[in-house]
Amino acid sequence: MPELIAALLAVLLTAPTVAGRWPGPAMRGAAPLSPLFAEDPRLEKKVALRMRRSPLARVLAELARQTRVELSSSADVADEPTVVCAWDRPAKEVMHHLAVLFDYRWGRSGKPGQYAYRLYQDPESRQREEDLRCQGRRLAFERLLARVRRDVARAQNPAPEAGGSGSPSQTSGSDARIPQPRDEAAGTKLPLVRALIRVVGLLRPEQWQRLRQGEVLWFSTAPEPGAATLPAALASELRAAQPDFRHQLSIGGCWGGELLIAGHVKQMEDAWQRAGSIRVRVRFSETLYPDHPRACLQVQPIAVPRGSPETAVEIDNRYEVREYGENIGPDSWPIQAQDPDAVPQVWKEDPVIGSRRRLDVTPSADPWAKQDGDGVPSVSMWDFLAYVAQAHRINLVADAYLWCGWMCPPESPGEPPLYRVLNQYVLPSSEWTREGVWFRIRSRRWFAERVAEIPRRVADGWAACLHDWPALSLPQLADLALGLSDAQFPHFALALRERGVYLGEVFMEEVAGSGFESEHNRSILRVYGSLTPRQRQVLLAGGAVPYAAMPLAARRQAQTAFASRPWARPYAPGWEDPFQGALTLTFHSGVRTVRRAPDGYHIDYQDPRVVGLDEVEESLAIQIQFPSRTEVVPLAPGAVPPSDGAAHQAEFTYRFADGTTERFSFLLPVAVVRRQGAGKLTVGISR
Repeated sequence: MPELIAALLAVLLTAPTVAGRWPGPAMRGAAPLSPLFAEDPRLEKKVALRMRRSPLARVLAELARQTRVELSSSADVADEPTVVCAWDRPAKEVMHHLAVLFDYRWGRSGKPGQYAYRLYQDPESRQREEDLRCQGRRLAFERLLARVRRDVARAQNPAPEAGGSGSPSQTSGSDARIPQPRDEAAGTKLPLVRALIRVVGLLRPEQWQRLRQGEVLWFSTAPEPGAATLPAALASELRAAQPDFRHQLSIGGCWGGELLIAGHVKQMEDAWQRAGSIRVRVRFSETLYPDHPRACLQVQPIAVPRGSPETAVEIDNRYEVREYGENIGPDSWPIQAQDPDAVPQVWKEDPVIGSRRRLDVTPSADPWAKQDGDGVPSVSMWDFLAYVAQAHRINLVADAYLWCGWMCPPESPGEPPLYRVLNQYVLPSSEWTREGVWFRIRSRRWFAERVAEIPRRVADGWAACLHDWPALSLPQLADLALGLSDAQFPHFALALRERGVYLGEVFMEEVAGSGFESEHNRSILRVYGSLTPRQRQVLLAGGAVPYAAMPLAARRQAQTAFASRPWARPYAPGWEDPFQGALTLTFHSGVRTVRRAPDGYHIDYQDPRVVGLDEVEESLAIQIQFPSRTEVVPLAPGAVPPSDGAAHQAEFTYRFADGTTERFSFLLPVAVVRRQGAGKLTVGISR
């Protein structure tokens, strides 16, 4: 088996992996500008720019205003967030460094003396950007395959345990972002997991290709349509293996949680004992997070009872490997990021890079400003760079993406030199280059952060809508789910907060977060948003929409939403579609009350039948379908909370042809808005 994995590595991985540290800062002389600019004397005009996190289109508009030259950008780059600081420099220098920073090109049209310029991304640049994304995925996949190869070797020749090992881990995985000691063999100790690893050893190169294309592979201990039959010896090993639930039973929880866990374990034990066959589901997923690409392989055993395959039960002894394609922790930082003074002596003597200024940067006092997990206000990287550029009077261009553009308030006593400030606070996440009198700063993960950015026109449009009516209806949530990617969703609330709209915990936890529940709810919202207007009306009227009647786009969204069902049957061409069923929609009504407290506006959601009951009485109430919860929105100047009134929970139910159901439920969120004229939120520094 290991030989097959080794061969697979040779087949699928064609580029070598370069491990080690990120490159450090660079200093070089001024580069020659494009001949395109030399032929237009109007671009010699000196300009002054102080622009913090502005769309590229706005930067070019200001540059055009000062030079009287027509400057524009293509639509696909107009919203690139940019920081520009220029101290009486020729306009052509600003244009040059913007193009170099983003790897764009300038085009020119018109007559001499009346030239118009347009900034755009050419096909070669787009390909380089995509190659960078693929490089992270390729590295994550390479690490995953290397890990699987080691685990397959251990499963074939298990080493004797040292005794007293306690409850072994069920999951084999690593997090390259947080280096820590771990037992790589922990995931191979359970007999059931070892058998699952041996199933992975059967995979052929073409099957790995199918996995990477999103296909789910199925194996079974018994002949079954749509599933490959396992070899007799491996099938016997799988049936003989007994699941180990010590880990599940050791988990505590809230009141009554132990009983729920014990009941779930009993269900799995009964299903395993009654199983007529064991089905194995193999799935692979690749995710490009802006801070790290991830590859995940999951091999799940499913107990299929004799005579009732529709009641198959997932067994919580799966084999799972997660590997990341980028290490952005301290081990990968340049030397200068860990030792900011490790620079040549000539830097220390340079009048610009060695200049010293007091670093007095404090976070915004605005209560709506971004905070870290401990409630400490954060400083945006773009505001920090604008402050440094102004303090040291340097010419600077930088990107300003929302995803990784935050830092703790800097603490540097005295007057640190500029090179130390850039090395200590900028270099861990970004590359900085000095070219002549200009500084360019580019995020190391820009190619991933770019796809997570919220376009300015999108954020402006939703902010204007919520200022008019501070609540999101079901159709609006569906439009939002279709309009934004999963990478963009976690930043939508912050983008709106900058525009005077605060969407709180209900929105983040139930719709916009990065957790399973939020992703689950977004998937059904995309199904709903892809239905025809008539089908939406049918759902709102209490009717059902069959899967077969859904538009193709809605069926594809439904397949994504339901592909991970524990009882999912193997699917192959010619088989009855396992997604057949019908979708229904129900609304549960509750009450919303808003009260002001010292820490903010408390928005309470309750079922009207439990209003006035204490927590114990409420926990004992039966058939309470509307969730009780509270979200807190910080007080802010000009903030207008929603009024008391009705609250609604949407619950989608999908009933499959085999009689099983899948439910998706979430509250329809409300917003707190700032009155017009109350001032725009500044999420960065205050001085």
